[in-house]
Amino acid sequence: MIRFRVCGLGDIAGEASFGPDTLISVVPVGFDTSDVRPNWIEPDRHHIFHFDDVENAFFPGAPSEQDVAALIEVGRALLEPDATKGVLIHCMAGVSRSTATGFIYSCMHHGPGHEDEALRDVVRNSVSDFVCPNGLMVDYADRLLDRGGEMTRVVRDWKLSLRW
Repeated sequence: MIRFRVCGLGDIAGEASFGPDTLISVVPVGFDTSDVRPNWIEPDRHHIFHFDDVENAFFPGAPSEQDVAALIEVGRALLEPDATKGVLIHCMAGVSRSTATGFIYSCMHHGPGHEDEALRDVVRNSVSDFVCPNGLMVDYADRLLDRGGEMTRVVRDWKLSLRW
């Protein structure tokens, strides 16, 4: 099991007590990450992904299927037995790109048919009270992981429940 926490950029330092040994940064195109990694994460355990938080594939900076495939490859390595003590996943606010990444990894861990449980894991392990996974990332992951639309459905239903 990937033990993970999801947070925003400003929350990273406060998550040291969680004890992660891996940091996943999902940041905007062109964002300078030279001072993002805390000293308790080894440089080779910091994985950086650059794309913007948009859900329309035609917008500049949108995540691509290749971006999500790369996230999945990192996730596969993290799922190996004894691969990690814990993973800290962040984006800028800890709401959309990072929660989508956590959801993808949790779906990979739990396997097909457990997408609702995977989303509950993300909600439980997020610093933010507002969890709204990036739908485009989830759509790509759903196809790449051959989930038949279940990942997309769970996130869509969750987002509909957030409307007031």
